[in-house]
Amino acid sequence: MVQQIRDGRAGLPAGQRHLGSGSGHLLERPYAQRLVRRGDSSNYDELDLVLGYAWKLGKWTVNPWYEHQFYFTQDYNVANPALTVSYAVTDWLTVGAETQVKVEHQDFEAYYSAFVQLEWSPVENVTVTPMARYGYNGGYNVDYDDGSNCIDWSLGVTWRFAEHYSLSGSVNYSQAATVLRRRDAGDEFWVGFRLGVEF
Repeated sequence: MVQQIRDGRAGLPAGQRHLGSGSGHLLERPYAQRLVRRGDSSNYDELDLVLGYAWKLGKWTVNPWYEHQFYFTQDYNVANPALTVSYAVTDWLTVGAETQVKVEHQDFEAYYSAFVQLEWSPVENVTVTPMARYGYNGGYNVDYDDGSNCIDWSLGVTWRFAEHYSLSGSVNYSQAATVLRRRDAGDEFWVGFRLGVEF
């Protein structure tokens, strides 16, 4: 969300934004995604375009990716190269870490997070992924101090409707942590939809 970017939050949790699942159905191949987000507590519309490649190395997944965020109501956009590394503890539990860098005005401002994600497939080609993520602002937004930024909770559902295509939706709640609370920034709720293509 615009407020999240302004506040140093980095948008959707890693698994809901691009992986869909740290442990499961992502194959070792390049992928592209289009994500549309809409928030309820502020007037904003956002379109994110993501390109990345995921390597499965045993139980590890290494995922460099690039996201370009377009904000229509504020006529603003952000370039974000990033890296997500995750480990499949079991076939239904994944832990990971992520760093995302905002490239703006030749400054490279970082955001870091650690996440835990569960994965459940109630029916064939449908995956449900609840996730919790802790975020740390390391200069991602220079207007805010570095430090604990937010704790994100999300629930995503992904439907793989063809071999290389998926459609996802997520419900997300972000609790403001120390850095945001010092500035009287509140919690945020948003929903997201994504169309994913794997090459």
